[in-house]
Amino acid sequence: MDWAGVELVDGSFVAANARGAEIPVGVFRATRTCGCKVAAAIPSEFVFFEALDLPPQARRAPEKYLDGLFDVKLPVDVDECKTVFQANGPDSFCAFAVRRADYLRFVEAFRAAAGCSPEVVLPLPLVLWTASLDAVGPVAARTVLFLDATGPTWTLLGGTGASLRAVASIAQGDLAAVRRNLAIMAKSLGGADARIVVFGAGGAIVEGLRDAVPGAEVSAVERRKTFVAAALASLGKSFRGRSGGFADGEDEHPALARRVARRRLACLAMPVLAASLFLAASARYKMRAASARRSAEAELGWVVDRLAGRPTGMRGSAAALAMALNEFDARVDPTVGRFAAGEPLDALRTLFAFASARNMQVASVVFDGRKLEILLRAESENDVGALLAALVAEDFDVSSEAMEAGTWKVAVRVRDGSPNGDGDAQSGKGGGDAEEQ
Repeated sequence: MDWAGVELVDGSFVAANARGAEIPVGVFRATRTCGCKVAAAIPSEFVFFEALDLPPQARRAPEKYLDGLFDVKLPVDVDECKTVFQANGPDSFCAFAVRRADYLRFVEAFRAAAGCSPEVVLPLPLVLWTASLDAVGPVAARTVLFLDATGPTWTLLGGTGASLRAVASIAQGDLAAVRRNLAIMAKSLGGADARIVVFGAGGAIVEGLRDAVPGAEVSAVERRKTFVAAALASLGKSFRGRSGGFADGEDEHPALARRVARRRLACLAMPVLAASLFLAASARYKMRAASARRSAEAELGWVVDRLAGRPTGMRGSAAALAMALNEFDARVDPTVGRFAAGEPLDALRTLFAFASARNMQVASVVFDGRKLEILLRAESENDVGALLAALVAEDFDVSSEAMEAGTWKVAVRVRDGSPNGDGDAQSGKGGGDAEEQ
């Protein structure tokens, strides 16, 4: 089933899909039993907002800095709140917070009205901003000010182009407060050519705002019944698999948690399947090698050069065949034997276990007989460093190379020596492979 956005209205609700089509109450309750996913918006009066511009040192890993940057601007402790961060242009984020007590009261009220718990809960200002931009069309780099004049609390939004920069909650009908906030926002945004759009208000309100910002264009746009619900359904799709917005962490919806777990399991299963296919191919290759050796014993001619992998100048003798077979084994058996001996498999087990715990994705695994090369994606360089430390702790010789953003190549070298662990293989990871670095 598709996503449904649900807006609470006077103790009841309005539901719609992402295309803006209203879902009747009876149909909504029926589709919920078929797996319809629900997104809701917590009212603006409960939401704290800040536009965060990242300092240069935070731009490579913004997730490490967002909570701290937001905490210094919040009037309450960030630890008492649930937060949502949304990209807001280059090196900028919209930061929203709601007290957890207010969040829990909202979810309880939603459950009482709609008969279910939402999987995604978003701040109403974010939803209104998305819906308003969709309603008015492209705004380029112009200063835009949106007023949603419906409900007991009006919401005023200000931004430049598609970037949300200011939010204010105003009591219903308080035009003086609206005018004051419009002037403040327009000045802070540098909006000499501002556009003010009012949703859900009559002509008297629009006329009362004509001179609030000198030179600004003021217009009214009809607020459709599904204005908020349709935007919620669309945003719910974009948040799925990332988070449930405010419905995250200990308050995460069980259905969303199950989908995320299945997705992560699938990501881990693919490299395991690839490794299994590699093992099967290696076994088939070894069987073909044995067949080639049996054929060589009967032919003894030109097969000698093919087995040796080079022109030998020797033809038709048992000594030539023995020499060619030895060179063939030196080229083929280490690759298959070393993998079957277990050391590469041990490294893969450590890698997959660590990747699962740190939400890392393994894109490919290649083994050339001397080393494993693993291409993986990670959220931060610290996670890759921790993985290398875990492999080194198990006595593996490892190195890493940063590829494109968020992608690393990790090399794990195996011990020299025969596949059964005799000889130099028991003496560590020195020798030829280490010198190739």
